[in-house]
Amino acid sequence: MLCDRVEYLFAQLSCNNSDIARYVGCSPSNISRIKSGSRVPKKNSKAIAALASGVYEYARAENLLSELAKLFQSEDTGKQGVVAALVNWLYSEEKPLKMPNPNIKVKSRSVRVHSDFGEKLDALMRVLGMSNVELARNVKVDDSLISRFRSGKRTPGDRSMAVNISTKLLGRAKKLNLESEVELLSGIYIGDLLGSDGALMLSKWLYNSPQDVASSSIEKLLELVAVFTLPAKAITGQSAANILVEKKATYWNDDGLQDAVLRFLSNAVIFGGELCLYSDEKMDWLTGDKEFLAKWSYLMMSCIGAGVRIKIIHNIARSAQEMIDAISSWLPLYLSNMIDAYVLRNPKDARFSKTIFLHTGVSCVLGSHTVESRDRWYEYIEDGDKLDAIAGDFGELLKNSHNLIRVYSGELAQNIRRMATENPVGELRELIFKNVLLLLDDKSVTVFRSGDIPIAFTLTEPLMQSAFSNYFNEKMQQTMLSK
Repeated sequence: MLCDRVEYLFAQLSCNNSDIARYVGCSPSNISRIKSGSRVPKKNSKAIAALASGVYEYARAENLLSELAKLFQSEDTGKQGVVAALVNWLYSEEKPLKMPNPNIKVKSRSVRVHSDFGEKLDALMRVLGMSNVELARNVKVDDSLISRFRSGKRTPGDRSMAVNISTKLLGRAKKLNLESEVELLSGIYIGDLLGSDGALMLSKWLYNSPQDVASSSIEKLLELVAVFTLPAKAITGQSAANILVEKKATYWNDDGLQDAVLRFLSNAVIFGGELCLYSDEKMDWLTGDKEFLAKWSYLMMSCIGAGVRIKIIHNIARSAQEMIDAISSWLPLYLSNMIDAYVLRNPKDARFSKTIFLHTGVSCVLGSHTVESRDRWYEYIEDGDKLDAIAGDFGELLKNSHNLIRVYSGELAQNIRRMATENPVGELRELIFKNVLLLLDDKSVTVFRSGDIPIAFTLTEPLMQSAFSNYFNEKMQQTMLSK
């Protein structure tokens, strides 16, 4: 069967779905469906032609063309011949395959990470199908210079040249609808790539990977999980009523938003009910003031202690680092099982920011303004009809969202670890960090911490998978270099 041969092929080349998807120019899930047998394209289909071409490009980049050619007992390593032979081999039933020992499971392996300017530029141009001549013509230089950039013999000394190159590459990606492939390769969120600073961000990635920062945040998160203890029962007293905030109809800028939120959360502790939270604004108003952050944390734990159910929609327009930092901040609250966390997949509006903090049927802090606005105002709403309309707006956001994180403790955490280990989707990769076990497959990230009360959480958001996968790859490379 096709799926058996694809599985055998990947085992021989020591590659996974993500490796091949990067060269095919598609999502790893597309490769996974063929590999699992849930999708069986016809032999003469575009999907199989693209798969075979991607396998060839991967093998060429990894110096494995001779290994690939051995499958067909051929000495020809030219692309046209190898791709045609590979397609015939994938659909051949003449000779049964001798599959690797099923009792042997590869725990981890080193995955190719593009580390320098030339490698990254070469990978981008391959994904976009752009030749040296074409890019040179667009940036008005000689094609031999582009060739030297790609080979690593030269690196642009003038950063404006890299920005110019990035602008042309992004233009190509938009024209061919390949933005998601650039996102997968670079680790830069697609919303950022399509924004006004997209070319600048891509040029910075060509020099230095933005995942370095995300990896640092992941390490801090794992450190937190390693020493984390379940919090005592949240505060339930009426001390929230003692937080005095002037009651206004309108609050201005960061200080005003902080006051509005203190009033909002204090009422939630007192009256109970449900909170629905969404904001795509920068979070400096919350994280940049330690004194306010302490009050906010106290009131949020008090809300949970009072039985308040919380729905929060995170915005995927935030970077991987921001989202990982948010998970670290919210982890004690997540473990209460009183919070439902979601991710909104719709692109963020590049011109306007929106904030909806709704206490269902009681009040709402509502803000809407231009992204660069210096004077921002937030309305404190208690009118019933307006609250109903805002609840409808939040519901529409929820329809376009999906789960961000699922948190488990005790026996449930043990079961989640067992399921992730025994029933991975695609290749399973494992990494131990102190007393924390990190499990990655083609669909999810599972973090498990053993102890008196085991805890675990799973992430399925692609941006998180990409960040954790890069972190894993970096650790594997560090391990290999230290040997």
